[in-house]
Amino acid sequence: MKLVFCLPGDNFSGNFLNCWTQLVLYCLRTNIQFSYINRKSNNIYYVRNMCLGADVQRGKNQKPFDGKIDYDYLVWIDSDSVFAPDQVQSLLNCNKDIVGALQSFEGGNGFTCGRLDEEFFKENGYMPYITPDGLKDEPLTEDGLIELDYVGFGLLCIKKGVFESMEYPWFRPKFQEIGECCDFSMEDVSFCVTAKEKGFNIYVNPGVRIGHEKLAIY
Repeated sequence: MKLVFCLPGDNFSGNFLNCWTQLVLYCLRTNIQFSYINRKSNNIYYVRNMCLGADVQRGKNQKPFDGKIDYDYLVWIDSDSVFAPDQVQSLLNCNKDIVGALQSFEGGNGFTCGRLDEEFFKENGYMPYITPDGLKDEPLTEDGLIELDYVGFGLLCIKKGVFESMEYPWFRPKFQEIGECCDFSMEDVSFCVTAKEKGFNIYVNPGVRIGHEKLAIY
């Protein structure tokens, strides 16, 4: 298996470095071929595109890494994620085009994944997300996953072919106008909307719950 780890950011804690070191050792031990790309920018759309080797001069039909890096999966890991190698492996074992881990928001009252519901948005001003209390009632697929409309990039595996089906920039803001409500969606939600438009399903593995390092780890 060939992986490319995409690591946006320039501020990595000791917890993250311990997790990363264990992941590298795991890959070496299990003969997983890997490379990694780290880019930094205050613009989240820009930095995620740069993690895929984007070049504005190559135009909208460019491929990740200009097609020069072969891989089976892109593994996105945010700099504030706390994770273990077996959690990465569990996502890879799902063999899905797009599958992520459960990760709590700061405060721990919900997860960075959910479904798009325009009526809910009109009433509340945001899209619904999965909550710890509601998790047990979520319907599971035959292989034990939850199919959703969007998932965060805290720990996310994306199979080769997904980004290749999209036009550059792969990450871009999407303007939402729902009733009287107007807003821009974040880069993770925008990507997921585009992916679903291209026919890809999006899953979360409820058995893989990673930490989210803020002032506390949730």
